[in-house]
Amino acid sequence: MKQKPQSQLRWMALVATIPLNLWSQSAHIDLVQMSFLRERADCRQELQRGSEWVDRVSNQVPSKSYLHAMRSSEKQSIEEAKNLMSEFVATHYEMALRLKEASVEETANASEASNDVFTQFTHDGHRILDMPKYLEHCYERGIALHPVMDSTSPAHADFAIWSITDIEGMLHHGDFLHTQEDDLHLAANKSILGKSIQLMRITDTIYLELKQLDYRWGN
Repeated sequence: MKQKPQSQLRWMALVATIPLNLWSQSAHIDLVQMSFLRERADCRQELQRGSEWVDRVSNQVPSKSYLHAMRSSEKQSIEEAKNLMSEFVATHYEMALRLKEASVEETANASEASNDVFTQFTHDGHRILDMPKYLEHCYERGIALHPVMDSTSPAHADFAIWSITDIEGMLHHGDFLHTQEDDLHLAANKSILGKSIQLMRITDTIYLELKQLDYRWGN
């Protein structure tokens, strides 16, 4: 097995000790909860888990900056970063749609949903045929929606450049002391909060309800 260079190991150890989440974890949770209030609670939990996966340490590298609606360097154009992000969103929504179609009945039956205490239903009355696959579809949606959420952060405006060496800039991210991205800043900025919720709902509708898998977010 090929060993990682010592410099890379030291960098990964450093990253593991600091809160690099972009919108803070609490802000991401708030956005998921507010955007999908009508969803089943177990589905919202998987949406949150999917979003958290995108913020894991191995995704906090310049080459994956597009996962957070950012650029890897000055050499990368906004258009290139946006295209990478759009493909990522579309890929995971395609997986989510396939899982949804394989796990729920196509026709909703609201009256049956209200009377049946044993069978599980989606929030809009579709009978769930395969619960693990249904929850996996929610998880994939959470992954896809993470960069959509990050794109509305003030600290990411115009696909800002991702840099761990920019200490002053990093202090405005995630859970750092001078963050612009915690749940308090999100709640205080009603326009950003509303835009974030609207973008998440519209994106979800385009891919899951309208099934427009050729759509590329942000283009």
